[in-house]
Amino acid sequence: MRILTILTYYRPHWTGLTAHAVRVAEGLAARGHDVTVLTTRYRSQLPRDEILNGVRIIRLRSIARFSRGMITPAYSIAAWKLIRQHDVIQIHSPLPEALLTGLLCRFLRKPMLMTHHGDLVMPAGILNKIIQFIGSNLLLFSGYLAQRVTSYSQDYAQHSKMLTRLEDKLDYVYPPVEFPEPELDAVEEWKSDLGLEDKVLIGFSGRWVDEKGFDILLAALPFIKQAIPNAHLAFTGEQDVVYENSFGESKPLVEQLEGHITFLGLLRDPKRMANFYAMCDLFCLPSRTDMMALVQIEAMLCGTPVVASDIPGARVVVQETGFGQLAPVGDPKALAKTIVQTLNSRESYQPNRDAVRVVFNTDESLSKYEQILQSMINSDKNIERLNQTILLKPDNHLDNPDQSSGGYRRIRFRPQEAKWDSISEADEIILNQLLGNEADMAYFRRTKILIDYLQLETGDRVIDIGCGMGVYLNAMGKLRDVWQAGFDTDLQRLKQARNQEVPAHLINGRIEALPFAKESFDKVLL
Repeated sequence: MRILTILTYYRPHWTGLTAHAVRVAEGLAARGHDVTVLTTRYRSQLPRDEILNGVRIIRLRSIARFSRGMITPAYSIAAWKLIRQHDVIQIHSPLPEALLTGLLCRFLRKPMLMTHHGDLVMPAGILNKIIQFIGSNLLLFSGYLAQRVTSYSQDYAQHSKMLTRLEDKLDYVYPPVEFPEPELDAVEEWKSDLGLEDKVLIGFSGRWVDEKGFDILLAALPFIKQAIPNAHLAFTGEQDVVYENSFGESKPLVEQLEGHITFLGLLRDPKRMANFYAMCDLFCLPSRTDMMALVQIEAMLCGTPVVASDIPGARVVVQETGFGQLAPVGDPKALAKTIVQTLNSRESYQPNRDAVRVVFNTDESLSKYEQILQSMINSDKNIERLNQTILLKPDNHLDNPDQSSGGYRRIRFRPQEAKWDSISEADEIILNQLLGNEADMAYFRRTKILIDYLQLETGDRVIDIGCGMGVYLNAMGKLRDVWQAGFDTDLQRLKQARNQEVPAHLINGRIEALPFAKESFDKVLL
């Protein structure tokens, strides 16, 4: 596959969104795919073009920053050229250019996957709320233009105003997380150098923005120290975020906790970051909103239990692994109580790296992305072929076939010993495997009779009207290289067919108003 990935910030910038995009891009490149990344040149010293770990990176010069985005005048031209050159496009949202990209993909007939990393949440202020309103609606329209949309978890999607409107095209893929093991000797030495040997360390990490809720943890520390006097906070990450002054607003609390909190700055070395997690007795993420922070998974991979907010998406890591506890959102006293309980029973929540990998497995995540992207390419090619012969709008004036012409061959009964007309011995073996768990022997027999009657040939255009969950489509697709469409009134059954990757273009509609021109298909199953 030739895959174009588009996002605002790529290496060496590092956030959870960037880390996710990098691992997917490099992972797919390692599997032999041709991956190009289109992003911003947010620092002038960064090269415009380079290849890193098998991924081609194209950075466009930015002339200004607007809130969290960058203004790049050359984007439309560059995107146009690159979209034409690739088979499938993956955008990572929130992305300011998402709507423009979706329109370009539609115009150029290229499938687009929208990997959503969380709804747009801006801090307080009239201007920020206007940006949030406009940005959220632009992302929603971009989602309508995308062929498929991925979310980290069903838990988050079910509580997202945006993703609930895109339910019919949603897939759920856990983020791929790769992280080194900590060096325990170096951890002890570092802790000693910091003068924290006798402290119970509570770590937190990320961009210091309002949605992360770090101020809630600061307010919780005095309550924690009532139960654990030697409790101490340790922070790594960006304090001064250009588009938000949350750290400045938290300074009064920080000053009150002087001597009880250590700032380690932004750690760019993954090994150093692994040592930070291992140095902490507990990792805390008191987010107000969060899709699924990768730092939770990283901390667990380094053997550190987690306390996180009990909010959609953010709670999934703890719920799925059991290596930590959840605290009510926005309540310092409740957060303190949960942290103390977890620390006092730390052995019960001690993470096991292999057990974490059972849930969050990079290879499985990459395989899911690979399957989704490939299915989009196949579907897009099918739609292009469909458009050559089919009018994709209702046509209520189809001619009725002349039943008096004698053109129908009716089969009312077929002796068991009769030979198949078009099913070979090899075909029958395949069908027996597919239908091996079918308890209804009449259905088992009927499936073969119907497929044999159709006399499928390579290149046939076949439609199953009333396809349900696509049992016949799946069988026909295994036997012959045919183009298939599945038509049904039941949207839920079509969703099940899609989730089972039935090899067909699936269409929801009414049989009274079939959206096809005459002579669109060679074979019909009804």
